[in-house]
Amino acid sequence: MDAWQIKNKEDDFSVSFSNDIVEKCLGQYWRLKKKMKELDPGCDKWVLQTDINVKHPVGEFSFTINLYHDGLVVVYNTAASKMHGHNINDVRFLKKAITWLEWKTLTCTLAEIESSMEFWRRCWETGLIDSDYLSKKYKKKD
Repeated sequence: MDAWQIKNKEDDFSVSFSNDIVEKCLGQYWRLKKKMKELDPGCDKWVLQTDINVKHPVGEFSFTINLYHDGLVVVYNTAASKMHGHNINDVRFLKKAITWLEWKTLTCTLAEIESSMEFWRRCWETGLIDSDYLSKKYKKKD
């Protein structure tokens, strides 16, 4: 995985991807949409799985994510079996990266949420992730 640097007004961080197609498209949503259309002109719905490594000023972390044709990014798995409060910066920088790359929504699989409920609840409450499951469980936030 070759990392490339994202320059941001607030922070410097880098991301790299394990999936060759995603890496070649620099992880950018519009480039991936175009590339997938080139690869299969008849296919409007696709999903790509990739590991994303996020390096930021206070640490580094890896996630397995699914990237969907409609701009959805789903955290499928994390490098840690249990997320902890200090890992919120990892999710914060993941959210910054996907937003900068023009993806629309960040969420998690139900299994991932249940593996570390309080952590993902905190991410949801602070607006880092969207989750229909957490919205129903803890009532929609205003």
